[in-house]
Amino acid sequence: MPAGLARSVLKRYHQFFRNDIIRRQKEQERTDLGSQVWFSCDQTAGDLSHWAFIVHDLVENSFTKYELCKVRSGNVKRDDMHFSETVDGRDGNRYHFRSKPILLNLDIRKKHILETGYPEDGSFHIGLIGWTHMTREGIDGIGDSIMKDFGKYTLLWNNCQRFLRKLYEGLRNKQAPEAADYLWFRK
Repeated sequence: MPAGLARSVLKRYHQFFRNDIIRRQKEQERTDLGSQVWFSCDQTAGDLSHWAFIVHDLVENSFTKYELCKVRSGNVKRDDMHFSETVDGRDGNRYHFRSKPILLNLDIRKKHILETGYPEDGSFHIGLIGWTHMTREGIDGIGDSIMKDFGKYTLLWNNCQRFLRKLYEGLRNKQAPEAADYLWFRK
């Protein structure tokens, strides 16, 4: 991405988040709408960045990361991880949907929003986009279903971004309002 375009995108990104600091703080405290669904992407890679979801299970007080990613030869499947069937990529690689437990410190994120106005952790944007009432097993099932009809992976169209948009439509609490960062996710 040319440097001028990258600066323009970053400037729009920062302005977008500066405008909704209070709303973002209030939404992060809401537990009445279900488990929180967080959208994560690397801001340094522009529109081609890798996207993932992080769901905060309020009952278990745990975090699970959901993503479409490249199958790597050295991957070891642990009992706490879920992998879907794989799909071919036009780049010659194979891709799968996976979920796995992760650690996330929301207090650091809250502090960063108060200090800077941006929902970031280093170069990663981590924004609340909504809520779900689904369990991890239910979300894994939706991801598996999407993968059955996903088709061939392509970098520009049929990619992790498209996959997560479909996954979110299946898991979101449709009775809840969209969170402040939902617009950034949908762009």
